[in-house]
Amino acid sequence: MFTKQQLIQQRQSIDQLKQQNSLSPQSAEKLEQSIASSWQRSVSSSIPKERLAAPLLNQNKKNLSSLDKALNTCSNELSHIAEQSSMVIAVGDVGSTIIWTASSTQMKSAAEKVHFIAGGQWAEEVVGTNALALSLKTQQSSCVFSNEHYMESIHDWVCYAAPIIDPYSKQVLGCCGFINHMEKA
Repeated sequence: MFTKQQLIQQRQSIDQLKQQNSLSPQSAEKLEQSIASSWQRSVSSSIPKERLAAPLLNQNKKNLSSLDKALNTCSNELSHIAEQSSMVIAVGDVGSTIIWTASSTQMKSAAEKVHFIAGGQWAEEVVGTNALALSLKTQQSSCVFSNEHYMESIHDWVCYAAPIIDPYSKQVLGCCGFINHMEKA
């Protein structure tokens, strides 16, 4: 567990790196490589600085995907976990579009405000560095801390995500993410 002072120092360090606009090899060493690479891709995508929420996509599904079928089985348990942990849990498809969420009472309005809800499009080229997109890109679990996020409106969040991989085909089906709000440092 980090102290409040350590969290403040971490955020200040990240802000200094971001202000450099281009990551030198020395700067990139201070970050996890996947975050540094994501920042570079985010800058190249020309994401509007004023973007404060993910775009919403209309989801008119007719066929149930493997993820939808799995969610039918475990959504009640995931909803219970979200409520008990003061988090938001989201499941996204292979394009980082959220197909399902559950949130605690404390996080519900914050998640809705930035469209961390079903239909929210969290692809890296649309909203920049975030854990859902990063886990799909790297096909590994990821954590994006506070202002490591590209979009300023979620700088007070810590996000964790992991790809969902079919155990038989080894195909990536989507991702699962957990978001919590850190005390403003």
